[in-house]
Amino acid sequence: MTTTLLTSLFAMMSTLVAPQAASDGPEANRHRKGHGMCAKLECSDEQRTQIKAIRAEHKQDSAEERAAVKAAKDALKAERGSPEPNAERMEQLKAELKAAKDVLREARAETRAEVDAVLTPEQREKLATMRAKRKAAKKHKRGRKGKADAKRRGKGKSKDQARAKRRGGKNKAQAKRNRSGRNDKAFAKGNRGGKGKGKAFAKRGRRIEGAPTAG
Repeated sequence: MTTTLLTSLFAMMSTLVAPQAASDGPEANRHRKGHGMCAKLECSDEQRTQIKAIRAEHKQDSAEERAAVKAAKDALKAERGSPEPNAERMEQLKAELKAAKDVLREARAETRAEVDAVLTPEQREKLATMRAKRKAAKKHKRGRKGKADAKRRGKGKSKDQARAKRRGGKNKAQAKRNRSGRNDKAFAKGNRGGKGKGKAFAKRGRRIEGAPTAG
């Protein structure tokens, strides 16, 4: 009984949560931004209705265009990460990604133009200012991210250089020890050679001294 009741409650909660989860995502965010825009521009009820209809009309196309961009990005990423990336295939995927982005950009521009046509000149001017500020904020955010990435890459490069320097120092020290060892061996060999020559010379001298002199 208890198990059945818990199962039923869980199913009800899942049913209630599912629509909320489905409503999340890029399109839902754009829908909320649209309401925020109308609030800031003080749109009339008629303008709100018209803008809502415009966004609904382009919703499906926009979703398909974003999906095409994502698919092209994923394919290019997979090719780059493959054990043997194909340069020709990568160029083709880059071209496909650029084309998909161009289509999405054009679709967004068309939607914005239709929305702007509903607004008054004062509202359009205010909206242009809002868009400029939003664009500048995104650019600043990308710049900070780029600097952070460059800094991380710089740290990694510095570590690699330090490791290479340490390896170079070790190699130099080893080479110096090797040269020193070879010099010591050569010196020892020279000493042995000198001793051998000295012994031979002394032996010959003794032989000469012991030889009978001519009378």
